[in-house]
Parts: sequence; structure tokens; C-alpha cells
Amino acid sequence: MAHVSHTRDPSLWEQPWWRKQRRDGLEEEVAPILSAMRLKSHGYHTQARSGRPEVVVKIVSGAMGKGAVKNIMDYIARDADYMREDGQQTIELETQDGLILTTEAERDALIRDWGQDFEAPERYKRQAWKRDLIQQLEYERRQLGYQQIRTGLPGKDEARLAELNLSLKSLRYKQGGKVIDLNINAPKDTVHMLLSVGGQGHKNEAAKQAVRQFLNDNFGSNGYEYLIAQHTDTENLHYHVILKARNRMTGERLQFDKEDLFNLRQEFTYQLTMYGIERAATLRQDRVATYESVRKQRETMETNLNWFESKVARAQAVDAFGAKGNALKQTERLLGMAKEALAKASKDEAKGLKQEVVELEQHKKDLLTLKPGQFEKEREATVKQISQDHEKIMAKRALKPIELPPARRRRKEQNERVWTKRHQIRIEQTIQQLKRAHKGLDSAGQKTNQATIMMLHDLTRGLKQRLKI
Repeated sequence: MAHVSHTRDPSLWEQPWWRKQRRDGLEEEVAPILSAMRLKSHGYHTQARSGRPEVVVKIVSGAMGKGAVKNIMDYIARDADYMREDGQQTIELETQDGLILTTEAERDALIRDWGQDFEAPERYKRQAWKRDLIQQLEYERRQLGYQQIRTGLPGKDEARLAELNLSLKSLRYKQGGKVIDLNINAPKDTVHMLLSVGGQGHKNEAAKQAVRQFLNDNFGSNGYEYLIAQHTDTENLHYHVILKARNRMTGERLQFDKEDLFNLRQEFTYQLTMYGIERAATLRQDRVATYESVRKQRETMETNLNWFESKVARAQAVDAFGAKGNALKQTERLLGMAKEALAKASKDEAKGLKQEVVELEQHKKDLLTLKPGQFEKEREATVKQISQDHEKIMAKRALKPIELPPARRRRKEQNERVWTKRHQIRIEQTIQQLKRAHKGLDSAGQKTNQATIMMLHDLTRGLKQRLKI
């Protein structure tokens, strides 16, 4: 970003000397220094331990062209067509000069004024179809997101919303069996930013004053125009901001990176504090809650694993191999979280995190160690569970089919095939587990192990032949 007011904490980002160096291509060398500087700040450590609600400063999207900007304005003003049909009241928009926009005509007039500084369509004429497709996907995402907040979404629409979020974040969209690259080689005309206050117990007017001051200090006073919309229809009070990307005085364009967003979060927290709203702006790995999360998840994982081991000891039907595999994956994930937090922790926090890393490493070692006699119990319990599931599948297929409507019948058959395919994958994974453990067994154990593998192969062949997978 070109100009951002530095944070009020004198030991954090005191001078913007690093911005020129980032433009000169030294960001890889500078970024670690900037990241480490926060750990020298007493104020930052106080925030990390405070447990106060965390503010959010998020770049939602960028838009190109007047049509895309209008769609975003209609959305944050709650004046899109699907919102009007839902009986929503229009939300007023406020400019950087304090001008209030309440009607569509006033918003359109502002767009025409801003549009004089937008990129000429000739700049991306050959890529206009990408812009139009992104605009359609953004519209669909906003519509589904609005319905999710108001009434919730059925499973199919939930999956579609997740797909749209991923596609617009990665700029890769799958259509007609092909993956489309949505990257456009041209700058954005506007930036859509979200500011979330978080927590409860604050006055909305005080929060709005803090937002105004924050935006004026960081953007308005530096020549950037913007709009604000206050949303109170969710649990967390939040503000949508549309920033015009081109500076009206210098012509310079807005560009954000992780350091900019961290800096802006610190500045937003400061402004809220000045208006009596105590908030924090820290990185996840620096918070005490991260350590507590690792500890609690480890305890839950060990409790679940102990339950599986008790089932195995009584030779009950349970997928012991699957339980061990899941426990191993979760252990490795928690190890990664703990090590990442340890690398950036203070001396006081490091002691507890080191102990967690040691215990997780030992737990991983225990999971990978083949204990005498335990393998036979795990194999017996797992094969018993697989056999029971296999019998259920075969029994279900043997039943006389009920006459169903064509659409429901196809859906039912598809679900059965998915279930059966998962069962087949599970059998193949168990076979691989048995083969890996084969050399560590005695001759009698190897003979039994080989017989088990042959039996599981027979089950797999039966699935392929009888169910035509």
C-alpha cells in the first residue's frame, strides 16, 4: 500500500522505511524483520494475553468497471433485487466527506464521478469475458451469503457457496470439465474491505466514530475516496468499505500485503480504544488461546484413542487401523501448530509449548511402534468391522428394489455406489497396513496375516464383480 498511518505503538512499525524497500524487490528479506519486531512490543504482548475480542480487517474482493462496483454498492446498501424482494430496508452509505447517500440515483451519480478514474475498457478488452464471469460469480456468492445469514441454506447451496468462495479466492473456476483461469492482467478500480469490531457491549455510534477516524487517517487524508456502510444484522457489528483504488491527488494505486493488513489492524484497534472499545489485534500463533487449543485437542484425541483401544482389547467390531491413522494425522497437525507457535513465542509461553511438543512427539512414536500382541487384536477388530459392513452392503443389494421415481432412484443408486466405493478404499487401506506389518511377525503370525489379506482381496473382488465398480 502506498501510504498508511503507522501504529501508535512506538516499538511497532515506527517508520514506514520498509515500504520503498518492498517496492524495490527486497520484501523477502524485510518481511521476517517486520514479523519479529512485534515481539519486542510490550503492548503487543499485553494484547496477546488479554483475551479481548479480536478485530478483523479483511480484503473481500476487488472490482473492475462501473457495473461491478454498482453491484457491490447495492449489496452493502441492502438494495439488491433479491434483498428488496425480502423486504430489506435500505442502508445509507457515507462518503469520506460525510455525504450521506440514500437512493440508487445518488449512488449512480457517485459511480459516474469515480468512473472517470477507472481503467479504460480497452486495457482489458480481450479479458472482458473474465470480468463478466467474475461479476456473475460474485453476485451469486453475495446472494447465497445473504440467504445463509437470513434463513440458512440447504446442503446443495452450502456446497455451492463453498465452491464459489474457493474459486474467487484462487481465481480458478471449474466449468464444463475445464478449469478457467480468472486472473486479469489489469488493476482493480475499487477494493471492497470489511472491518469487524467483534465482541459485545459497545455503543454502535462510538464504533462508527472510530471507523470514520481510522479511515480518514489511513486513506482519506492521503487522497483516497471511499464509502462506508454499517451492518448491524449479524452478531458482530461490522462495516463494509469500498475504496477507490486510484489516488485522486497522486494517481497512485492501492496495493495491500500481509504487513499492511497487520498494520491496519493495529491502527483500527487503537482507534476503537480511543473511543472506549477495548479490542486486540494479534496473530493467531501469538495468542494464549492457541496453546490452550493444542492442549485441549491433544487431550480429546487421547481420550478417543483410549476408547478405540478398549474396544480392540475386547475384540469388538471397530476400525482400529482407521482410528490409529486418524490419530496419527491429528498428532502431526497439532505438532505443526505447536512448533509454529513455539518458534514465535515469548520466554514465558515457550516452556509450556516445549512440553506439549515433547508429549506429542512421544505420542506419535507410540502410535508408530508395533507392540507385541497388539497387532493381532487390531487386525481382528478391523477385519470384523469390515466384514460386518460388507454383509450389510450385500444384504441391502439383495433386497427387492422399491419402485421409486426416476430422480430419487438415480440419487439412491449414486449414494450406494459412493458408500460402496468408500468401503472398497477402506479395505485396500487395511490390506496395505497388513502388508507393511508382515515382516515384523513370526511365521505363525505371517501365515494368519496372509490368510487375512487373501480374505480381504476376495471381498474387494466381490464388490467389483457384484456391484460393477
